Amino acid sequence: RVTYAAKSGQRFTGPGKILSDLGEIPLEKVTMQSIRAWFKAHPERVDEILWQNRSYIFFREAAVDDAALGPIAAAKVPLTPGRSVAVDRLLHTFGTPFYI
Repeated sequence: RVTYAAKSGQRFTGPGKILSDLGEIPLEKVTMQSIRAWFKAHPERVDEILWQNRSYIFFREAAVDDAALGPIAAAKVPLTPGRSVAVDRLLHTFGTPFYI
């Protein structure tokens, strides 16, 4: 089992911002669909774009007390398959219901 260990401390820079800054997609046209289309049209440049984001999350191996519990959430409760979602604790409280 792995669990969160640390962040790089760098700000997240999304691929849309990078593509816009490079003049590849106008900022007002940046969408998930336009980013995916650009990546599909330029597969040889995907790594070049993604590696410009200096924000990294690091994980560590965690001991498993009872493998029957399955994955454990940051709130120290078992995850529910098909129901649990990852949240940013700075934006949401654990246990907040989400409609997706």
